[in-house]
Amino acid sequence: MSTQTASPAPAGAPTAGRPAHRLTFFGVLRSEFLKFRTLVSSWVLVIVTVVAMIGLGALLAYVSTAQVGINESTRQNIEENPQFNGQAALPDPMELALQAPAAGVTLAYLILGALAVVIVASEFGTRSITSTFTAAPKRTAVYVAKAIVIAVYSAAIAVVSIVGAWLVAQPILAREDLTFSLWREDVWYNVLGVVVIFVLTAWMGMGLGALLRNNAGAIVVLVVLLFVLPIIFILLPWEWSQDFMQYLPQSLAGILANPVEPADATQMTSDGNAPDYVEAGLWYAVWCGVPLIAGLFSFTARDPK
Repeated sequence: MSTQTASPAPAGAPTAGRPAHRLTFFGVLRSEFLKFRTLVSSWVLVIVTVVAMIGLGALLAYVSTAQVGINESTRQNIEENPQFNGQAALPDPMELALQAPAAGVTLAYLILGALAVVIVASEFGTRSITSTFTAAPKRTAVYVAKAIVIAVYSAAIAVVSIVGAWLVAQPILAREDLTFSLWREDVWYNVLGVVVIFVLTAWMGMGLGALLRNNAGAIVVLVVLLFVLPIIFILLPWEWSQDFMQYLPQSLAGILANPVEPADATQMTSDGNAPDYVEAGLWYAVWCGVPLIAGLFSFTARDPK
């Protein structure tokens, strides 16, 4: 009777219970970047965002040049009719021109928020998240990697959009000598504000997508938070509701998207009830951080099915 002896496994060979390859966080991060680049809907929404920012920036630049003529006509009317004194209420064309690069931010940050929803919620809808968790069992690492990818692309989109809108606006503004340098300090604060808005709003969408796991439902909640809440509060009869409106996401984004001098960043705005530039950024981070953290708990604790 012959006996068989098991030959020892070669060194380095995988054994039962030990995976052949341990996926690191950077591997997870690379895979998330790859997912974003290969998702067609991602690039469609990115292009729409950039086009919206540039197009609305050009439109506001045209409005700024038209305002110069309106102001001149109004001044002539004042000279001809001294009893009419409305000159103090005339908008400053240069102030309008400075807002041109960020004119489309209200539409753009909604699109980016929806994009973040799709990136996360679509994986649950198609059940591909199961494969993701099989390859990378550490769900927190996957969630953090998604957040980093979304933040990087959102910041890049913000910079590209603002620079593109500025480039397109300059030839239009040159007709009335309203051009301005991109290196102005208040313009750089404008760029910083838009980057903050885009990144935080995308994180809000990501959190809602992970929490609700449904594209349509998460986008509806996103729209309610960004656009419907101000309408509701403006209809309320109480004085506190009007004060609280200054701390809603839409109002906070409006503060961050306006050019501001560095010395005024921590000063109260012209509206005594509104937060300053830095305070607005902190409050906006709270609004967006709550869904992001709630989404993390849902992403890591709930059954993916």
